[in-house]
Amino acid sequence: MEKQKASLIGQLLLIPLIMVLLAASFLYSRNVVTSSQNELLRTIENETLPQNIELTHLIIQLTQTLRDCNALLVSAQSNHDEESVYLHGKVIINQLHRIEKKGEQLFKGHDDKEVSAQFDELFFVYKGQIITAIEMATVNLNLARAELIRAHEVIKKIDKNFEQWAILSSASLKTAVNQLLTQLEKEKVALLVSFFCLGLLAVGAYVLARRVAQIIAFKSNKDLNHSLEAILASTLDAVIVINQAGVIERYNRAAVDIFGFTEDEAIGAVMAELIIPEKFRAMHTSGLTHYLKTGESNIIGKRIEIEALHKQGHIFAIDMVIAVLPASAGIYFCAFIRDISQLKFIIDDHALDIKSLNQLIDNGSAPIIGINTDDRITLWNKAVEQLTGYAKDEVMGTKLALLVDRGSDFIHQQTLAGQCCTYEMVLNAKEGRGVQLLLSSSPQYNNHGDVAGCVSIGQDVTALNSARLEHENIAAELMAFKDTANAPIFGIDTAGLVNEWNQTAERITGYSKSEVMGRHLVDNFITSDYKVSVEGVLDEALKGKQTTNYEFPLYTKTGARVDVLLNSTTRRDTQGRIVGVVGIGQDVTALYRTRKEFEGKLESAANHDVLTGLPNRRYFYEYLQKQLTAHQGTAEIGTLLFLDLDRFKLVNDSLGHNVGDKLLKIVAQRLLAIVRAGDLVCRLGGDEFVVLLSLESIPRAQAAEQAKKIATKITGVLSQPIHIEEHILSAYSSIGVYCFIRSDSIDEIIMRADNAMYLAKGDVSSHIAFYTDAVHQDLVHQMQVLEGISEALVGDQFVMDYQPQFNHHRELMGVEALIRWQHPQLGMLAPDQFIALAERHHRINEIGAWVIGSVFSQVAQWRQAGVSLPKVAINISPMQLLDENFIGVVDQLAQQYRINPEGVVFEITESANIEHFDLIKKVLTSLQFRGYRFSLDDFGTGYASMTHFKRLPFSQVKIDQSFTADIVDNEDSLAIVEVVLAMARSLKLEVIAEGVETQSQLDILNRLGCTGYQGYLFSKPLSVQAITSLLRRGD
Repeated sequence: MEKQKASLIGQLLLIPLIMVLLAASFLYSRNVVTSSQNELLRTIENETLPQNIELTHLIIQLTQTLRDCNALLVSAQSNHDEESVYLHGKVIINQLHRIEKKGEQLFKGHDDKEVSAQFDELFFVYKGQIITAIEMATVNLNLARAELIRAHEVIKKIDKNFEQWAILSSASLKTAVNQLLTQLEKEKVALLVSFFCLGLLAVGAYVLARRVAQIIAFKSNKDLNHSLEAILASTLDAVIVINQAGVIERYNRAAVDIFGFTEDEAIGAVMAELIIPEKFRAMHTSGLTHYLKTGESNIIGKRIEIEALHKQGHIFAIDMVIAVLPASAGIYFCAFIRDISQLKFIIDDHALDIKSLNQLIDNGSAPIIGINTDDRITLWNKAVEQLTGYAKDEVMGTKLALLVDRGSDFIHQQTLAGQCCTYEMVLNAKEGRGVQLLLSSSPQYNNHGDVAGCVSIGQDVTALNSARLEHENIAAELMAFKDTANAPIFGIDTAGLVNEWNQTAERITGYSKSEVMGRHLVDNFITSDYKVSVEGVLDEALKGKQTTNYEFPLYTKTGARVDVLLNSTTRRDTQGRIVGVVGIGQDVTALYRTRKEFEGKLESAANHDVLTGLPNRRYFYEYLQKQLTAHQGTAEIGTLLFLDLDRFKLVNDSLGHNVGDKLLKIVAQRLLAIVRAGDLVCRLGGDEFVVLLSLESIPRAQAAEQAKKIATKITGVLSQPIHIEEHILSAYSSIGVYCFIRSDSIDEIIMRADNAMYLAKGDVSSHIAFYTDAVHQDLVHQMQVLEGISEALVGDQFVMDYQPQFNHHRELMGVEALIRWQHPQLGMLAPDQFIALAERHHRINEIGAWVIGSVFSQVAQWRQAGVSLPKVAINISPMQLLDENFIGVVDQLAQQYRINPEGVVFEITESANIEHFDLIKKVLTSLQFRGYRFSLDDFGTGYASMTHFKRLPFSQVKIDQSFTADIVDNEDSLAIVEVVLAMARSLKLEVIAEGVETQSQLDILNRLGCTGYQGYLFSKPLSVQAITSLLRRGD
């Protein structure tokens, strides 16, 4: 009995040791499996397959740029549209930049630096060739096409390097994946075996425990306790013994480790309340009660998984076997418990890893196909589904031979024989098209090491193969083009010896290809004056630099010279090493000859006016500079006459530019006939001429007198009738004169003569003016006035005064609005100081609109204040009537201020431009229809035709104050006033005499029948406040 007991105790001690070893083996297997899975995932994710696909896409993009560039050359040959070629070329260059960035990202951080370096070097060459072809598309198509030939060769090199690298990378990836899958299957089996052994060990522990219970039953309670204590102390599993009431009587150290409760806390406690979760307590109690009554139980002696409660409050998984221990005191229940929470996590994690691997394979971007030894499909991922249109369910179990070509089937058989293969396979898609795949296949092994099938991983190369075919076609075309190109093509090696000489080169030099091959290009064929420069250019090209449009003169076989304009580029071998230079050129011999002849003519024409034959502005500037330089250090005086033809624009606009050109020619001829020998006549442009009198050592006064005579003679001769076709014209001119000394600059001389010319336009007697300081000051003043108009309009610098108008009974007839300018620097300016200037420089419309708005606003204020006004007169510039927006401005302001047009009179000077009579009549008629009236201002001072005057809707005329001023003493003025009054009565027009300042003037006007007056005798112009007071008194 004692021997049997000792044997059982030994077995109990051995069981935990074995379980520890098995558990360690189990954990080690789990770690190995996890490591293998991670390695497999990294292999698939990080190896070269995605990069192979990116490389294929890169080749396709490069091919597309070559195709686009070829299309650009075809378009350039047929359309000759440089702008279209430029825009198309810019798009291609932008594509090259994107491809370059993509290549940098693809090779960034890659271990194989040699592949990255090869790509960078070849792409640099390819990009340069494409850019050169684009630049030469509109210059020399032959050179552009030659560049495309070399670009195509570079793509073939890039493609070949990528293909070799892709094949090696794909083969190594597939082998690694297959080996890892085989190793993973073996490790999974080992893991399951370990788990199974642990289960058997648990069952063995249960059987052994029953045996111990039987032996102990034959012993006394003391012996039982001693034996049980020894078992409890030695086992690695938690052992808990409870009595029939569910109270814990035994609780070993392993239980302390698993549940966290100490032995003192557990012994005597009800197990259900201590370690059983609340949701299972009722089930435990009912099960215990049922067994005690019936002796039946579904869990006694069985291994069960259940949840337990830890001292810290969390729930965890346990593996438990319950044994019944009969004793003299009654029945005891012994539970053998193991914490399997970590084991469940390992199993769940293992299942998740396998699921992730399957998802990675199924969702990978590369097509993956697997077959068994019967050639039936076992693996068909989504990438293959997308390529072929066949869903996975449609092909699983189908023979792969039914979907591929015969050659691919033969290679599969090699793979199933245990060989790894890389090959192309044509897979028939569902709609009938062929999908070309580049595959790497590896055999798959079962646990016994036998081939169980094969797995193939690859990429779609359908587009790549199409591009290759197109490359070959383009290459054939380019090779044929090179031989027959209508442009000379030359090539040398690194020693400068000729190795390329096409048919055009043969034709222009007379040397056949066989005569020049292997001979030194520069020494034997380049002209002596260009040997050094050409040698230098070729040396630069041999260093990798592209050279464009350099002169390449050659000796022909007969010793003649032929000029070639050459573009050259470096030629490299497949490793990117420089092996020579190739250049394509253009025979420009005839072009150079023509250009030299043209340059001679151009030099002659550059200094003369094409129309008149006179020296032009350029010649004048150079000649005057030479004169000033030659007379430095002398007191000699020169004179410049600046001529401008008056109303020349009218001749061009009315009679045509042909008549105007003929007029300019005649003016030039007359000027040449007038001036003295040594004087210079030039045409600066348009209708501007200059006459430069030679520098002389004479006093300034004498020089001015001499210039006055010549200028007067010029105006007299030019004003003589000029017969052009059926027209009789006169060339009236304004002449500005400036006497200069050698210290004056050219710009100062011309500017001052020009300033004097504009002053001459205002001199109606002679149209000749000399430049003086006063002229300069006047021009400065005019510029100051012009520059201040904009600020005056927005800064309330303009003000309005109003001068009353009375009838012969001294009753108020109305007021005339008169503008004044309170200039911040120049003080108060009268209208004659800025209105004419504003008209000449096209600022009058802005001022006129401001005046109408200001007057209308004031009339509205008077109306609101109850002040009555018979009428208000507003001065209008004739230029305002030519503005197409004038009527709209008047209508808008009248509507804004609610103005009655019948109370407004627009005064227009008699000098209104008769050249635009119809337009002026149209504007006045439209305004008359609205109710406005019109007065002809300053009547008698202008040149208005009575015929035109009668056709315009005037209701009033105003006698100019120049006639009123001397009406008492001047019979002519008196006669003019009598005529004006008689005409007004016959036309039933109102008459207002301006400038009435004395009683004697008023008496004469009354006697002649004048009915309206305006002048200082009655009132000077008044401010708004003063005229308002006058109007109130009148009320």
